[in-house]
Amino acid sequence: MHTPDLMLLARNAKVHRLLSKQFELREVEKEYITLLEGKVAEEEGIIELAFRLDPENRPYQIYDLVRGKKV
Repeated sequence: MHTPDLMLLARNAKVHRLLSKQFELREVEKEYITLLEGKVAEEEGIIELAFRLDPENRPYQIYDLVRGKKV
């Protein structure tokens, strides 16, 4: 579940306004890359599984078909 963060700093007010506008208009794209164990049949795809918080092992999540929710 670890997701590295990136801190973006504007060096002046004009750049700050431009960056803020890009986030507001959802022009900023995010990409997540993960490591998998085993072989994956397809080159790309979407994983839609129901996960929920694992209270005994925060902040990790666990697959739970009954109480989990798709994210």
